[in-house]
Amino acid sequence: MKRILAVDLGISSFGYAILEESGANRYRCIDNSVVMRDTPYDNDGNSKQSLRRSHSSMRSLNEKRKRRVRELARIFDSYGLLSYEECRRVRRENKIIDK
Repeated sequence: MKRILAVDLGISSFGYAILEESGANRYRCIDNSVVMRDTPYDNDGNSKQSLRRSHSSMRSLNEKRKRRVRELARIFDSYGLLSYEECRRVRRENKIIDK
């Protein structure tokens, strides 16, 4: 007897059925199920993927900013304006919120 696997892929679900041929154009269902996952949207209707993307973009921007500050501290150190450690200390102790 021939078996057939039927699959239904959805945005937030995966459904399947296993059918067995019982005669000419006749099938018997052996097994079926649906696996649900979380909805792809949050409570406000925003896509979770777009939220992950924006968080990733913010992390990348923060890393770039930190790298620029380190590079500037190295440049100041190389010209003898401030040592690398002094630049880092000034950065840590800076109380200005909106730089």
